[in-house]
Amino acid sequence: MGLLLASMPASAFKVLFVGNSFTGFSATTLQRFAANNPQGEDTFQYEYVGGISLSEHARRPQTLALIRDGHWDYVVLQDHSTQAIRHPGYFVSGVKDLVAEVRASGAEPILFQTWARLQTGNYPGDQIRISQAYLDIGAELEVSVARVGDLWFEMYRNSRSVFDRMFQEDLIHPTDFGTFAVAVSVYRVMYEGNLGWSPTAGVGSAGDVMRASALRLNTTREAHFNPVNGLKGKAMIPAIELLLLS
Repeated sequence: MGLLLASMPASAFKVLFVGNSFTGFSATTLQRFAANNPQGEDTFQYEYVGGISLSEHARRPQTLALIRDGHWDYVVLQDHSTQAIRHPGYFVSGVKDLVAEVRASGAEPILFQTWARLQTGNYPGDQIRISQAYLDIGAELEVSVARVGDLWFEMYRNSRSVFDRMFQEDLIHPTDFGTFAVAVSVYRVMYEGNLGWSPTAGVGSAGDVMRASALRLNTTREAHFNPVNGLKGKAMIPAIELLLLS
């Protein structure tokens, strides 16, 4: 069983991020958040390789050594953006293997729920499946989910002018708008506090829109794992709406 987030001290944390280019592109914005955190400056380290999956990280000596020897408070785990829908078995096994490693080290895991690729032409359908896959494995393992993909999806549904600025020209990787969504989602889970302090350099008033959405999505650990719902998280869009969007 993981530690309850509420039992952790409300002070600066030492955090390892494990992932691929999505993590790498987000590092600059995450560092800006760390430096501005009113609780104290967080210490972040990043272990990412372009295109790598968590199942590959789970077999990678460099990644395992960092998890085991880092004395982290949190380890944020980000899988390949298509793994959950194209190779769900590897997605589940990779998450389970690394969550076990993180917990054995004494740290708390957080799942970085990814956004779907716009260039596939099936963004809505892909996103709902990716989002639910993360929420399902998070509920099964009692791991909190930074609902980045759900935040992108909320922008798609309700703030299209923001959403249209979140992808780079390749329609895969994030702009500053996309990495801001990453940072507010991760911080909402780590601290469960107000995000009014978060720096909005490069995103302007769109940061207020994303911040407000992140506050609704990532509330408390109990909200993710509500026993009334059979320990199942809820993705941003009901299945019936998915049929209308597909």
